[in-house]
Amino acid sequence: MIIYYIFINLLYFCSFLFFGQKISEIFGLEKKLERISFKYFQYPIISIAFFAYIISIAIQFNFSIQNLSLFINSVLILTGIFYLYQKKDFFKSKNISIFKKEASIVIILISYLLLTFSPIIDADSLAYHAYFPKKIVTDNQFYFDHYNFHEKLVGIMEFFYVIPLFIKSEITLQLINFFSILSIISILYKTLGANKDKNKILILLILTSPIFVQLVYSAKPQLIFLSLSLLNFCLIYKENKIQNWGLITFSIFIIIFNLFGKSSFLISSSVLLIFLFIKINENFEIKNLLKILLIFILIYFPYTYAKYSVLGSFNLNNFINYIPINFYGYAEFWNHLTNNAQRENLFPLNLLFPTNFNSLSSSFGLWPLILLFIFRKDKYLIFPLLLFLLMMLFGLKNNRFYLEPLLWVSFILLNNIYKKRKIENHLFNFSTLQIIPMFGLITFVSIYFFSANFSEKIKL
Repeated sequence: MIIYYIFINLLYFCSFLFFGQKISEIFGLEKKLERISFKYFQYPIISIAFFAYIISIAIQFNFSIQNLSLFINSVLILTGIFYLYQKKDFFKSKNISIFKKEASIVIILISYLLLTFSPIIDADSLAYHAYFPKKIVTDNQFYFDHYNFHEKLVGIMEFFYVIPLFIKSEITLQLINFFSILSIISILYKTLGANKDKNKILILLILTSPIFVQLVYSAKPQLIFLSLSLLNFCLIYKENKIQNWGLITFSIFIIIFNLFGKSSFLISSSVLLIFLFIKINENFEIKNLLKILLIFILIYFPYTYAKYSVLGSFNLNNFINYIPINFYGYAEFWNHLTNNAQRENLFPLNLLFPTNFNSLSSSFGLWPLILLFIFRKDKYLIFPLLLFLLMMLFGLKNNRFYLEPLLWVSFILLNNIYKKRKIENHLFNFSTLQIIPMFGLITFVSIYFFSANFSEKIKL
């Protein structure tokens, strides 16, 4: 079975590269992506976002799920085969010396890849992230079980999951997280390109942050929203004055896509929209504001109308989720999610250090502290700071929410990294306190869980 997973997901990956490149060309993003990252690592998440948007609308408008899955899988697999054949000489000619130079980074990435190819055991994944799409694929019908409250927490990515689940590739649900971490690391690595001696230690520090173990080994689609958010932030940040309407449209699409993903991204979507508007405002005209509003409506309306057609009624909450507050028990459920479920011991200290052994994989480790060593003023730091403060104001206390402003801050500071040797030595020495033990732990854990594929069968 593992050979089947590898083969199918290789074809998926190749098709995502193909469609991601075409989408970026349509929006005029090729040079912009190359400037901030290795563009080939951005193509998969871009493709997945656009496919997820289209599939989610089609399913909610009662398209046959099995027919839709058959069609999309046929397109992806055939495109993957075509892309592999087309690029066979390209892959043969690639210089692999960089993999030898960055062996430690490659080992960690391979460890995360093995984790994504391990059986799904995460509680949230089994409760609704993987369960809900599996259910509607099996029944060939989109519907909610109102007695299963967790089903109402599904977002746009759970609709995309029906595609790989239709051909029994559960691994793809977790592999998307691997594509996402590749996107994040490629941006930060490219940002450090002018400081090659700092590359390895800082990238390893970020890669060995304990929270990534939790987010990679899960069908929870948190990482793809985080990677798209970082990509969007970087594209806006790098523009002195945004006049490219292809970039503006793409940016608004990502903002809305994240909003459809999880209600917690409402805050960051709002901050990104403000950031985008400020960059456009350098060339402000009333007609530009009207264009932005029109683009927003054209992207937002189809999904929202589809959601209305499913629920039959609508409340303010339904702009960001499927929870029917008018049904008995759901008001209390929503209150629990926004209050009781957000309780964390010793917040915000728990962001840096685990408060108990069970919370080890939800902490950031030394990553935020190391950023203090390379701090430099930048006027755009106001946006991640604003996001952080708004998250605290709205009572978000789960560590994974604060990964988003941390990624934004990291990108800004790594763009303006100090070059003083004294600070650099302290940075390196301090970082090894996390890197060495976590390197070993991640490698061991990945091999341990991956080995489950060859022992007793675990079915979704």
